[in-house]
Amino acid sequence: MDSLDNVMNRPIVAVAPKTRIGEAQAIARERRIHHMLVVDEEDVVGVVSVGDFQSASENVRVAERMQSPVLTIEQAATLHDAANLLRERHVGFLPVVSGEQIVGVVTRGDLLRAGLSTEEVLGDDICASCRVYHNVHHRRAGGEVQFCEDCLDRATSDGDAFDIGGGD
Repeated sequence: MDSLDNVMNRPIVAVAPKTRIGEAQAIARERRIHHMLVVDEEDVVGVVSVGDFQSASENVRVAERMQSPVLTIEQAATLHDAANLLRERHVGFLPVVSGEQIVGVVTRGDLLRAGLSTEEVLGDDICASCRVYHNVHHRRAGGEVQFCEDCLDRATSDGDAFDIGGGD
């Protein structure tokens, strides 16, 4: 099972750039997803994850938090190609394209469920405190240590105290 066809998600969930974050969060909860495409008419203009919504008012528009340009991967690529791209570009989600048409999406979780190892998919993109791989910030805190957004928020509110190595 080395093909993206076997692991990518369909149907694709998309929101408009003018969608308010509160509505996008409700869609993500209802569909049990973490990532969505941002589509303006028929053009994909960005991607957004639930992590992009943190600390934003529910009335802020998705366009203000989306990531653009959109990084994609060809449908013919292998699982290892997708894992390498996710790891190298520090993203958790890739739209899968056939030519210029998006045919699905693939996430880090999809690749892990397909049998790739944590190291192959995540590399060192794991929070040093709680060991999650979602929303890990690549700006280093305290030298070469990485933390997820939740741990960074806690540390900021707690006076920059990090719990290195906890949470297993």
